[in-house]
Amino acid sequence: MILADAINLVLAEYPGMKAIGAAESADAWIIGLDFASSTDDHPVPGTPSAAVEKTSGVLHDLIPGTEDLWHYMTGAKKVTIPRI
Repeated sequence: MILADAINLVLAEYPGMKAIGAAESADAWIIGLDFASSTDDHPVPGTPSAAVEKTSGVLHDLIPGTEDLWHYMTGAKKVTIPRI
């Protein structure tokens, strides 16, 4: 799965949000979100982030303190968000 497809999956799950950041780990794309109406350069604290597995497309909410957060964020590298 390419990053643009992962972003579309996350945005379908979170209506009213926009992708503001992305990272790539060994097995997932990580998408940071903010409110679609936001004009600030930084997200409101507490807005969601999600990981999308590259092979299956399964979405995981990245919540502080959870195993998913540690699994997918470990070793992740920031990537540029494509225009979609």
